[in-house]
Amino acid sequence: MPTILGRPFDVSWNGKPPQITHQEWEIWEDFKDAHYDEIKRIFYNVRVGGGIEPPLDTDAEYSLLWLTSTMLRIDAVVETDKEVWIIELRPRLTKSMLGSLHIYLALWNADPKIDKPAFAIGVVEEGSPIIEDFCCLNNYRIEIV
Repeated sequence: MPTILGRPFDVSWNGKPPQITHQEWEIWEDFKDAHYDEIKRIFYNVRVGGGIEPPLDTDAEYSLLWLTSTMLRIDAVVETDKEVWIIELRPRLTKSMLGSLHIYLALWNADPKIDKPAFAIGVVEEGSPIIEDFCCLNNYRIEIV
């Protein structure tokens, strides 16, 4: 189950990576501003989970595209001095988001590309007390921005 990090970005980079919606980008910008001094590097659209192998007769360039498009995608992986944050951005905290955090963290831990403890962080605009309580009990971090 390989992890594909992609290229690192500095916290000062203000571009917008593909596949992050406008609303998610606004949530991310608020989170990034709040943690600006802690962030060492950022990786966007990190692929995890191995994907589905392309058909045997597929050329090399298309094979890579096929593989990466069938892998799961983490919105952002943030490296700090002491740890790695697996970031999922959503407008609202839902059971679905919790499932994504759980899966992404497990797949990252199966093939970590940065040798630091990893933590899943859900970044949302709107929380849910029941799901927030569950997250606290299971060591998932939730940040409401």
